Amino acid sequence: MFDLTNPVFHDEDKARAHLEEQRWPNGPECPHCGERHAVTKLEGQKHRKGLYQCNGCRAQFSVTVGPSSSVRVSRCISGCWQRI
Repeated sequence: MFDLTNPVFHDEDKARAHLEEQRWPNGPECPHCGERHAVTKLEGQKHRKGLYQCNGCRAQFSVTVGPSSSVRVSRCISGCWQRI
């Protein structure tokens, strides 16, 4: 069973960190070209949280590439766990 009081189900930053840990155990990897070493985390007011840029192909990506960006990360995790 799982603990619904776990912060990954309620806090967006902790949910994103959890997904990054699960998807990229050895650090972020570009989903477009597969680059692992030349990836930069974009931070600042003009960038959304969790955004990375590949310095190889110059594409931007996040751990949630694929799902709709309008769905909160913590809701995705909660929904996935409820289906198990």
